[in-house]
Amino acid sequence: AFSMFREEEECGHNDLTCDRRGSLKRETQEKYTFAGIDTFMLFFRHRFETVGWSAVAADIQGLVQSQGQQEPCRLHNPKKTHVMEDEFWARRHPKHCGTDHGNGTDTAMTSTQGDYVSLGLLLEAANMSIDSIRTNGGTMSLDVDFTNVDTSDFWSWPWGPKHKYTLSPTEQRYSNVASQDMFYTETAEIDDHKRWHIVKPCLRVALNFRGVYGKFDIIILMTRLTVCSAAFTFAHFLVNHVVAYLYQWTSLNHVHALHTLSVNRETVND
Repeated sequence: AFSMFREEEECGHNDLTCDRRGSLKRETQEKYTFAGIDTFMLFFRHRFETVGWSAVAADIQGLVQSQGQQEPCRLHNPKKTHVMEDEFWARRHPKHCGTDHGNGTDTAMTSTQGDYVSLGLLLEAANMSIDSIRTNGGTMSLDVDFTNVDTSDFWSWPWGPKHKYTLSPTEQRYSNVASQDMFYTETAEIDDHKRWHIVKPCLRVALNFRGVYGKFDIIILMTRLTVCSAAFTFAHFLVNHVVAYLYQWTSLNHVHALHTLSVNRETVND
């Protein structure tokens, strides 16, 4: 919905003696409403690229993470394009998001051209009220997170990296009040003394892209194994020469005696 205020300037066009401050008055107000704003479609193309690897979004499984839900849902793939690890994702997240009709309030699908997501579905996923957007406007942050090293996915059978990207819509708030008052204003001249002052509530969608891509590297593996070995060696030294020694000065001094027998591989009878 948007409002149009008819404003009239009381000063004449060539009246240089008139104080123009406060001389503008509003006569009438007209309101108009756009129907079906939640059926507006967000369409965007994106690809993922790093050193030695790249892929378009149609090759990666897309998910939508709703606020308050633990598990995301999958984007529809009506064209049956090739998706990496598609059988795994069908088992991992069997629930689809909305529909693939392409003309409703709950469309969520991917194609070779890009992703199509209804504004109504994103608002619902972000727990944002469409009525509040019509009246006061608002701001949505849409995070697009790509990864192939999610721990829970990696260790699910079959083991290995799984590629996915997740759309996470959230409401951005800049204050503690419910209304964020996101408006766009413009003017349209009627004549030399009158004009329309138009106020339009707006929905601002901020896209944030992030990505993490991992691959096996033997050098990194050997480095981390070396660090782990050094940590275990230090822990062994700390227990044998510090912790066990401190026990003999406490009420649990028998722990020190038992540890000494264990290190010397002796039994109590010996």
